[in-house]
Amino acid sequence: TEKKPKKVFIDGPISPDFVAKSIASHSTKKDIGAHSIFLGQVRNDMIDGKPVAAIEYTTYPEMADLKFHEIREAAFEAYPLTCLHIYHSLGTVLAGEISLFVFTSAIHRAEAIKACEYIVERIKHEIPVWGKEILEDGSGSWKVNQSKTSDTRLADARPFSKMPDARLADARLFTEMPDARLADARRI
Repeated sequence: TEKKPKKVFIDGPISPDFVAKSIASHSTKKDIGAHSIFLGQVRNDMIDGKPVAAIEYTTYPEMADLKFHEIREAAFEAYPLTCLHIYHSLGTVLAGEISLFVFTSAIHRAEAIKACEYIVERIKHEIPVWGKEILEDGSGSWKVNQSKTSDTRLADARPFSKMPDARLADARLFTEMPDARLADARRI
């Protein structure tokens, strides 16, 4: 039976209440021994001496939904997870607010933690979501990811037997797609 992609995108920030309700809803699942949670928060980085007030996220929904589904299914194949949830913001998210919520559950903590890191690394490297940094003065520019995480760390998090490098290369092909949003992002 083919599994359907789950709803990932949320308009605006992911609220602390949403995160708390997600955690609370798992208390009835008695076979879970551990949860691992990653919350990505918008930073107020300085760009040319001006603080970032928000990030405006945009995507190709159909492409992103398929890629999120692929990552989700690969995580279930690679790790003995009981549960897995991924949520990402679209639209404007202010500095200090949550834009990414990854929640993994397993019988043991090591599997939940490793799976969570694997998912976050794949999202960072593969998902076609772009962020326009909006500065406090109202100006903005497309965000350039300067991940402190190297491809080596992604390789360490990725179970090689489950995901050949060719799939990662294929996932990066979306950058060749012509689109005004992408063209603007390439100029930065």
